[in-house]
Amino acid sequence: RTIEALYRDIRRVFENCRAYNGSDPSCPVMVACVKCEQFLEKEWNSTFAELGNGLMFALPKTENNVRVAPPRKVSPGWYATVTKILKHVRSMQESAVFREPVDLDAYPQYVKVVKRPMDLGTVGKKLTKDSYGSAQELLADVRLVWENCRKFNGLDCRDEIVSDSYLCEDTFEKQWDEHGLKGASGPTVLKELERAGAKKNHFGCELSLLEGGAIGCVVELYSPQERKWMPGTLTKYSDWRRDYLVQYRDGYEERVSLRSEDVRLQSAPDKVWKVLGRKPPPKEATRPSRQIAQFEPRTQNA
Repeated sequence: RTIEALYRDIRRVFENCRAYNGSDPSCPVMVACVKCEQFLEKEWNSTFAELGNGLMFALPKTENNVRVAPPRKVSPGWYATVTKILKHVRSMQESAVFREPVDLDAYPQYVKVVKRPMDLGTVGKKLTKDSYGSAQELLADVRLVWENCRKFNGLDCRDEIVSDSYLCEDTFEKQWDEHGLKGASGPTVLKELERAGAKKNHFGCELSLLEGGAIGCVVELYSPQERKWMPGTLTKYSDWRRDYLVQYRDGYEERVSLRSEDVRLQSAPDKVWKVLGRKPPPKEATRPSRQIAQFEPRTQNA
């Protein structure tokens, strides 16, 4: 296909319109046809040179008088950076399942749960085709990959694919922030949110500001779905996401941002209570064991 063929195809659209609708100037379709045709001629002539019987793209010529394609437009400054970050994450062993679209033959129910499928391979193709107007548009698509994964598979970190999604997400967001790109939800931004919440006496924010110091504490998290408090232990802490891995009594594990949860502290080391400036809840008094009195048997008088 040549540029001349492209021009002829576009012209054929207007010719077909006239062949079907006639040449009545009062016809709304013909009015639109004329306007579009005039716009084409104007824009084409401002970029192309008039040669032969039609308009032809004024391409530079080589020594063999062969027309070559125009140079690719200069990519924005962030293009090389995000390409490097995306390549690094795709090279991770944990990202293997996220590199290609989900196999709908194997998981036909996927499209019923996830309305906007996305994968790292598609992101890479869109980047190569200059489909992103800004780095933030690409960031939104990459975040969609992790969100879709957890929407379909749940939040239990004992599930390998869920755990991998968090690891890949952390790596991507951290590199995004380290390269000075805008939009990363890094620790600096999150810490400011926690400080603001702590000033309003939000207990979850106060615990988050301990930055891992609450590991081992037993907490209760309120579940709006089940309308009850769920007890669990804080087992691990992420410096980047500033969240904790919570292990519930039934073995279920999930990553939780305490700054966005209703939290109650059940038990913690004394130093944690001291840092928080709070008093531990009073321990329930234990009832003394009931002793059964021993009586001597009565003796009968003779």
